Formats: sequence, C-alpha cells, structure tokens
Amino acid sequence: MGSISAANAEFCFDVFKELKVHHANDNIFYSPLSIVAALAMVYLGARGNTEYQMEKVLHFDKIAGLGGTIQTKCGKSMNIHLLFKELLSDMTAPKANYSLHIANRLYAEKTCPVLPIYLKCVKKLYRAGLEMVNFKSASDQAIQLINSWVENHTNGQIQDFLEPGSVGLDTMLVLVNAIYFKGIWKTAFKEEDTRELPFSVTK
Repeated sequence: MGSISAANAEFCFDVFKELKVHHANDNIFYSPLSIVAALAMVYLGARGNTEYQMEKVLHFDKIAGLGGTIQTKCGKSMNIHLLFKELLSDMTAPKANYSLHIANRLYAEKTCPVLPIYLKCVKKLYRAGLEMVNFKSASDQAIQLINSWVENHTNGQIQDFLEPGSVGLDTMLVLVNAIYFKGIWKTAFKEEDTRELPFSVTK
C-alpha cells in the first residue's frame, strides 16, 4: 500500500461496510478523512497494545516507514503524522475552485493530567489545541464551549453539535473535527431552470 491516502481509502470502505449494516435503507454521507484526523490525534498519544490495534484499524501498519526502532519525542510513528500533516496541508491549501477548512480540537476533563509533550506534538503536527474543561460538574458549560467552537469553525452551518446530557461524569476526552467545504460546480444549475417540489427519499 505505502501511502496515507491509500490507508485512508481502506479505512473509508471499512467504515462504510459497518454503516450500511445499521443504515441499510438510508443515504449515507460521511467524511472518512475527518474520522481519521480525529483518531490520528489519539493514536499520537497511544502506546503498547492500544497503539498496535489503532495501527491495524486505521491501516497505518501498511504505510512504508512506520516501524523501526526510531523513537522521537512524538513516538515511533512520527513518519505517519508528518505524512498526514502534508496531506491535510495539500488539501486545505487555497484553491481557485473550492475552499476546504479542517479544524481539530481536543477537550479533556480537567482532573485528568495530560503529558506536556503530547500537547506540544498534537499542536505541531495537527495544529490542534487541547482545552481542559469540567465535564464532571460543569457539563453544560463544556457543551456550550464545544458547540460554540464547532459553529465558529463551520461558518455557522453546524449549530448545537452536542445535545444536553451528551457528556457527563464518565467523559474524559472529546475529540472534535470540523470540516467546511464550499466548491464551485463544473457545470452549475441554472436558477431559472429549477423549481421547488416535495422531496422524499425512496428505498
């Protein structure tokens, strides 16, 4: 396989196989890149068996230059994170015919200590910040904070991302990935040729 794009494609099909089982009659729209971006930030901090299992699921184990015994401050998988950083930079570079913005953020329970080196690495490789919040006794404020961040990073398109009660005493970490895409049609619909009609999804 050898490339981060190929690993992402493999993961995309794996996710689709799972989704279609639970949503057999539904239209499915999802962003595998967003899911991988969020999980890659977790993988950056994973070690031992967790790291090994994540490599398998995300197909990172098939990427050239993963292993070896080279250990950096950000772990032995530094090569994968650098490739991912390059891919995200290429995709989100300003283009004439579309704009794509991908933003990542981590929210951790403030009673759980986070290694400073992890914070440094996640910021360097994923341009993602980590904010300590109080999920245990101020969950409503935490939800409000996260929802506000999502709304700001999707040009107001996604509001009330987390519902009341969706985080609580057991919540230790929330990974948030926001993606905003606006493209120009190669062949645009003519507004005068369109009209409003009832719409229904058929099986």
